[in-house]
Amino acid sequence: MPELAFNQRAKSADAENKLDRLVDSARENADLLASDLHTIHDWLEIAGYDDETLQALLIVHFLGATEGSLCTKLTRENLTRRFSAVVSEADAADWSRRILLAFEENSYDRLIGTAPDDDRPLILYSGHGERFLYFQKFLRHELDFVGSFRERLARTSAAKAPGNWAVELEKVLQSSTLRLDPDQRAAVELGLTRGLALISGGPGTGKTSIVLTLLRCLVRMGTPVERIALAASTGRAAQRLGDSVRIGLADLGPDVDAREACLASITPSTLHKLLEYHPGFDSCRRHAENPIEADVVIVDEVSMVGMVMMARLLQAVRPDARLILLGDRDQLPSVDVGAVLAHLIPSDVPSLPTRYHIDATTEIAFHDCVALLRTNHRSEPRIRGVAEAINAQDATVVDRIERLELPRDPANRMRWQEANIAGGCLLLEQARRTPAEIREVLRQWAEDCYLSGPYADLIGRCRTSAEESQSEEQRAILCRLFQVLDGSRLLTLVREGPWGCVAANRYIEQQVRARLGGLGRGGLFAGAPVLVTKSDPNRQVYNGDVGLTVRSQSDDLRVIFQRQGGFLTFAPEALPSHELGFALTIHKSQGSEYDRVLVVLPPEGGRRLLTKELVYTAVTRARKLAIVCSTPEVLRLAISRKCAREAGLLQFKS
Repeated sequence: MPELAFNQRAKSADAENKLDRLVDSARENADLLASDLHTIHDWLEIAGYDDETLQALLIVHFLGATEGSLCTKLTRENLTRRFSAVVSEADAADWSRRILLAFEENSYDRLIGTAPDDDRPLILYSGHGERFLYFQKFLRHELDFVGSFRERLARTSAAKAPGNWAVELEKVLQSSTLRLDPDQRAAVELGLTRGLALISGGPGTGKTSIVLTLLRCLVRMGTPVERIALAASTGRAAQRLGDSVRIGLADLGPDVDAREACLASITPSTLHKLLEYHPGFDSCRRHAENPIEADVVIVDEVSMVGMVMMARLLQAVRPDARLILLGDRDQLPSVDVGAVLAHLIPSDVPSLPTRYHIDATTEIAFHDCVALLRTNHRSEPRIRGVAEAINAQDATVVDRIERLELPRDPANRMRWQEANIAGGCLLLEQARRTPAEIREVLRQWAEDCYLSGPYADLIGRCRTSAEESQSEEQRAILCRLFQVLDGSRLLTLVREGPWGCVAANRYIEQQVRARLGGLGRGGLFAGAPVLVTKSDPNRQVYNGDVGLTVRSQSDDLRVIFQRQGGFLTFAPEALPSHELGFALTIHKSQGSEYDRVLVVLPPEGGRRLLTKELVYTAVTRARKLAIVCSTPEVLRLAISRKCAREAGLLQFKS
């Protein structure tokens, strides 16, 4: 490698240039870290290998891990695909050919082991007639997950359903204002009758309604509330899940069954808290020998959970406990490695013929433990139609999306109100593809969201006080403010650059600060949304929470977070790490919904991040209106690309 002098011996100019091109492109276009290069250098030096082909493989393997893959499948097609993301097709094909040939001639056994417990940083694992290169840690966790999953599947197939589940379900449904569709009812029945249930559905398909119905049935069937563990992937998701359960219980009215009333005391936790994770030792206190003390474990937002945490969860849930996992298989996968829900419920296979292959002689039918929710009850039908086309990777949908034009004269307003009334999914085409153009879009978005509507008036009237002395008028103003704030959200693909959320937040701040609240402490001002970037469980605020900065009665600033039945109030200096929240990345928006969203995709750069999962996640955050600000070419590219996170051990048989 270049500055690290990986190869001390002479190489041909062509080989050196090819390796240099790979390194330069990987650093520039795929965020290969200098620390990764140093690790590769150290491994090769310690193992005594001076082989540019092995170096190239390690580079693409590290890149795969940064993108969330658990392993690298050693096939020509897959290696070529991996290399094509950073080098020319000719170079990609040549590297793939050389790597496969090198493994026929050399085992690299001083660096690469062949058994999971080999004392090597990398493991070449063979299974199902294919070879996979793993970091040893990831192989161990995937093996643990697959082993636990197989055992739970086998027990699920043999388990008998509780005798009174059907009667109690009917009583719950008769006493509820909820009306479950056939898919939702099937999901509830699965959760009540199976030891393992996987429930997947997009926004608005009723996952929280299913959780509430399951909880009501479980306590009526005799499960003590203290023996039910409710968890989610993040603190924010756990908070939202708990609020949804309490709202659902409140809707039942005063005549709720006494057995169900105790559900108000249930407090969802994060997976880390449920497993009693210790970051200093990267270990959990809850495991197979010290399992979670619950008869039922329900986990929401599983699509955001990586393989390592899922492996630990399956090992920590007692063999006889019921495990119910909910999420959206089509959403962006977790920040950590793995795409567990997408691997368990792949979207490119039909539901009924597919079977989990447990071993050479045993299979479990897909429909024995999986429920798919297919009806969105909240989003505008045209948004659902576009989302379905995106999932199907039908790039022709770009030609069918109605256009929203940016006025050529900055003095003219965009047709925001007309678009709001019409709803659906619109394409705001970036014609000039310049920073000035996107700033004009942001200026008009800020004017419409924060200055010309009720937002500015409410901010001017709001004077918060301590929770116990909050007047009814001020509580009403705060509730309305959060309703307006959550009605619109700007989502970006990237953080940095003119099309990123950092620049968008800074520019919108310049447009609205003086007209909303003027100067304030710590960069905040009245009317500024605040995005928490680091969880603080002691204060009950979590990474991804969005609060609102308002004036107090003494005219200093307070940051308010809305909670079910009330508000949390903090001085700005008492907050954990945070930033402005006018705009946030699509990743940060997962699990949230807004009436309308403006999704900004850069005309250049960020191509490695563009996938159909990302566009699907962004568009489905909107209930009524989704505006995608992009070039048609970039949007087509995103829809045509699928998130390809590799896992070597989960296999399906049709």
